[in-house]
Amino acid sequence: MITNLDHITIILADKARSIWFYSDILKLPFINIVKMSDHELIYFYLNAVTRLELIEYYHSEDKVKTSPLNVGSYRHMALVTDNIQLLYNVCIDNNIEVTMKPQYLELLHCIAMLITDPNGVEIEIIQKK
Repeated sequence: MITNLDHITIILADKARSIWFYSDILKLPFINIVKMSDHELIYFYLNAVTRLELIEYYHSEDKVKTSPLNVGSYRHMALVTDNIQLLYNVCIDNNIEVTMKPQYLELLHCIAMLITDPNGVEIEIIQKK
């Protein structure tokens, strides 16, 4: 049976900006880098048991443009914060794309915003009430 989420993987479009984004903007703790034969894995902790895995292939293909409405595609990951307004301000100050400003979602009982990482991946940020 499933007991946990081990990791989420994002294929990198911009390695340097992605490391900056996840370490300096989202403040995720860096774990390590693992060099494989045809790619490199960069790990951050999302929590005590779940990791974010950034993958850079040494020989990659063209970037694919997706839409949040593409059927059968991955939409986003949602991360929890204890200060969404501060994180929103950090994003604005650092030219991070915010596609939905923080707003209270009554039916979900939380404040949420949507941002886009340097690879074009949508991230939902949630502050629970």
